[in-house]
Amino acid sequence: MKMSFFLLILFALASFAANPDHVHTISGAVYGVHHHDGEAHLEPLIAANIYWNNTTIGTTSDADGRFTLALTSMTNQLIVRYVGYAADTLTVAPHSPFLEIHLQTLHTLQEVTVHAEKPHTLHHLHETVNTQSITQQGC
Repeated sequence: MKMSFFLLILFALASFAANPDHVHTISGAVYGVHHHDGEAHLEPLIAANIYWNNTTIGTTSDADGRFTLALTSMTNQLIVRYVGYAADTLTVAPHSPFLEIHLQTLHTLQEVTVHAEKPHTLHHLHETVNTQSITQQGC
C-alpha cells in the first residue's frame, strides 16, 4: 500500500515537472508619460517592445499597453522600448507582481510646419508607349 502511494506521488510530481504548459511568466503594462499644464498624464503604449536583454525572447504590448512574457533563466534584465520615448531597463525578480512601466517622452514638438511645392512638369519626359515598342525592346 505504501509503495503504490509512493509511486502515485512520484508519478504526479514527474508529470508536473515535465508539463511544458507550466511556464512561469511576468505580466504588466507600458504607459507613456505626457506632461500637459504641469500635470503628468499616462497613455497606454500600443505595440511597445518588451524583451529580455541579450536574448531573442520578447513580446509587444496590446491595445491597452498590457503584456505577458515568459521568464528566462538567462537574464533578469527586461528592456522596454517605444518609438519617441526613452528606453528603460528593469531588473525583474522571478515572482514580481504586475509591472507598471512608465516611459518618458524624448521630445515634444510644439508645432510642425509642412511645406510642399508641386514640381514643374517636364513635357519632354512624357511619351506614348504602345505594345509594339515594348516588344521591340525585349520587355
